[in-house]
Order: sequence, then C-alpha cells, then structure tokens
Amino acid sequence: MRKTPALCTALILLICAPAFAAFSVSVAPYEGGFTLDFGKAGFNPPPQKEVTVRVNSSSGKQYRLLQTLMEPLTSAPGDTVPTANFVVYSVRGSNTTGTLLTDYEAPVTLNRAPLYVSDQQGSPDSFTLVYALKGPCTVPSGNYRGRLRFTLEAVDSTAQQVETYLDISAQIENTSANIEIAAANGMNRVSVRQTDAGIETGDVVVTVQNGVRNADEKLIQVFSVPPTATDGTELPFEAVKVTVGDTPETPVVSERQTLLARIPGKDSEIPIRYSLAEGLKAGTYRSTLKYILENAQGPQELAAFPFEARIDKVFDMRITTEDGSGKISFRGLKPGAPTRTYEVDIAIKNNTGARFQVSQKVLTGMVNTEGKAIPSANFTVTTGKFGETRGTLKTPAPVPMNADESQVLYISDTTGSPDSFKVIYGLSAPDTVKAGDYSASIIYSLSEL
Repeated sequence: MRKTPALCTALILLICAPAFAAFSVSVAPYEGGFTLDFGKAGFNPPPQKEVTVRVNSSSGKQYRLLQTLMEPLTSAPGDTVPTANFVVYSVRGSNTTGTLLTDYEAPVTLNRAPLYVSDQQGSPDSFTLVYALKGPCTVPSGNYRGRLRFTLEAVDSTAQQVETYLDISAQIENTSANIEIAAANGMNRVSVRQTDAGIETGDVVVTVQNGVRNADEKLIQVFSVPPTATDGTELPFEAVKVTVGDTPETPVVSERQTLLARIPGKDSEIPIRYSLAEGLKAGTYRSTLKYILENAQGPQELAAFPFEARIDKVFDMRITTEDGSGKISFRGLKPGAPTRTYEVDIAIKNNTGARFQVSQKVLTGMVNTEGKAIPSANFTVTTGKFGETRGTLKTPAPVPMNADESQVLYISDTTGSPDSFKVIYGLSAPDTVKAGDYSASIIYSLSEL
C-alpha cells in the first residue's frame, strides 16, 4: 500500500514534461559583438551591416518575427536620423523554410513591422538581414545611438511571445551639406513687384553648413507651373530674372533650372534674387517655387515657397514741349511772317494690353497777352513719327485748330504697345496781325478704347 504515492509522483512528472517546448530568437551582428555598429559612417556610399537571426521553435505552431525601432538613432545634442534614412532588407535565399517579408529596402520605423513568417509547422529557421544608412541626410556629424526590438510570437495568438533587443551605434561623418533655404522677407514666400518707379526684388537666402565634398551635388529650382494670372494669362519663364550670389543676372530659361552646379565646400550664405523684365502685361501672376538638392542618392526637396509676380498697372502720358517751358508759344510774331512751327513730343507708357488713343482739345485759340486771337485757319496741327512709332497717326497733314473742339491725334496698335509720336503746330501770321508773343492752352487726353 505504501508504494502507491511513489507511482503517482512518477506519473505526474511524465505528464508535465511536454510543457517546456522551445521558443526563442537570437539576433547577432555578422561581425560579432552585441551592438549593430556602423562605426565611422557617411551616407555616400551608404554603409551596410548584416545581422543573423536564428529562431528555435518546437511548439508546432506557425510563428512570425516583428521589428520595432524602440529608440531612433539620436545624438547627445538631440539630432535624430530620420527613419527614411535607416533602412532594412532581407537577403534572399538566406532562410530555409519560412517566408521573408522584406525583399526590398524598407524604412525602419517605430511601428511593429513583420520581417518573417514561418511555415505552417513552425519549423526552426535562420536568415540574414541587412541594415543601411541611406542618404541624402543632413544631420550633423556626431555619435548616434538607438535600439531595435525583435518580437517572436505565434501567428494565431500573442500569448506566446518572446522579445530580444539590439543596440545600434554610428559615428556619423556627414559630408552632405546641411542646407537651409529661407525667403528674405520673413513671410515664407517669394514676391517680386514691378512698379512705375522700378523693381522690388524677391530675395531668398541659401545657408550652407558642414560643407560638401561631393562633386555631384547641385541645387535645382523648379517652378510648378508658369506664373499664371487669374484670367489664365501666363508669364513667360524668361520674364523672370534670377541672380545667384555674385553671378550676372540671367533670365529663367525653363521650369527646371540649375542654380548651383556645385554646393560650396565651406559654410556660406548665398543670396538668390528674383526680378522681372520690362514691358510685361499688368497683373498678378502666381506659381510655386521649389528648391531641390540632387546627388547620387536622388533628389531631395529642401524648400517650397509660393511665388508671386505683381506688375502694377501703368497707363500714363508724358508731354515734352520744344523749349521745355510746358507752353505752346510763338514769340516775336510779326505780320506777314512765313509759317513757323512748334513741336511737342508725346510718349505713352501702357502695360494693360488694351488699345488706347490720344486726343487734344484747344481751350483757347492762339492769342496774345491782350486776348487778341489769330484766325483758326492760320493755326494748324500735324502729327509725325517719333522714333519707331507703331500706332496710327490721325492728322498726317495740317488740320486747322478750332477752339473748344476735340481732335484725335493718335490710336495705338491692337495690343496697346507703349509708343511715342510728335505733334507739330504751325502758325502763319496774316498781314493784319498785331506783332507780339502768342500762346495757346491745349488739354491732352489719354483714354482706353
């Protein structure tokens, strides 16, 4: 009877033994040690390190392995390598039974990312992962540390779960420039304006730190679309002019243009100035201006600003008299004297794109200081070319000047181009005229058609 307890104890031990099934994961750098150490590393070419993963499982259940970036690569001052610059991929064929889920480069993120799933039987397996620091990246040089977590769990349940960790370190020597681009007006846009008084430029400042020792890096500017007004009118690219640093001003040649063929190899500030060509149609034209850093790793957008070109309306006329007095006068006129002439130059500035005309109205005839007038038949007007006059002259032959009558002197071309022309006044003195000085009051009008 006393042997019964011993038998029961043995039975209990035999029943409990199968509960201790193997379920573990190990992650180790191929080069040895306990830290994924990139050592002294830049981003060109991207440094790569291999990691060997081994999973031991005898549970008979399908499992998976997940990765989480617990602590991003961060320096003591707090600079962090963006997750887009820290990537992982698996080596095809390095596993035996399961399925690798990272055949292509993928960012290492703070999320739980599947790396591997076993076969249905949950067979043990091993495989190789490759981690890389990929540019372009503008973090300052320094020592960076981070941490990865690997989670092994059954596919149908998270109750059975194992975690292991891998520290990361890198002594980054960044040969890529830390480039900042800012609009000089502090308003986060590039705005250029053309007024009758001149050009108000739009300025951008490119600040380069840490320098660049890569000859293939350059700065590109890209207009999203040609600067366009609300009515759909487009400003030609060449109407926008750009000056980079000390280089001469040049027109923008296309929507995509190289500003710096090579980034300076030392800390520097480079001004970029935008202005406008002359003779542009009035309006407000808008686009988006982007700045792209290009190198062997591909393009990287550094900044984007709204771009605005505002061209103020100009519709004005300048009158210049022959003697600069601002008066149309004939001095020392004598009875029976031959016809004398007096010229007035008229110049019109217009950027509206609309046709216009110039007319005159004689308020008084040609009178002397006593108010005595010369007959209108003796006071004539003729229009003539001044330089390359484009419009139509309406009085190419002498026409009598009558008081209180309006006369059209000139009509512009169909696009309302700026123009200039001459007005020639003729005065002949009949025998009955009183000798002396004579003048006339005339109003000139500029109007759109």
